Amino acid sequence: QAPVDVHFDSNGMKCTAYLYRPATEATTPIIVMAHGLGGTRRMRLTAFAERFVAEGYACLVFDYRYFGDSEGQPRQLLDIKSQLEDWKAAIA
Repeated sequence: QAPVDVHFDSNGMKCTAYLYRPATEATTPIIVMAHGLGGTRRMRLTAFAERFVAEGYACLVFDYRYFGDSEGQPRQLLDIKSQLEDWKAAIA
């Protein structure tokens, strides 16, 4: 099943994500993923998400603010504190 583009708010910034869901109506556990440091969701995280979905998990793959399709200026700003906030927002 193809992923759906979704967004979530992280401290006033829009973070963009792919949401993968297995082909079932049952409630499933979800795995939240993002690249380390400056990577984006398009950098092969999709391959991992597809494997997890094939095993019955849902998967949320997101871009940190300042990276990929998420909001934030300046672009490519590596800010660990912000990335930790983005993780908390993605999980919530």
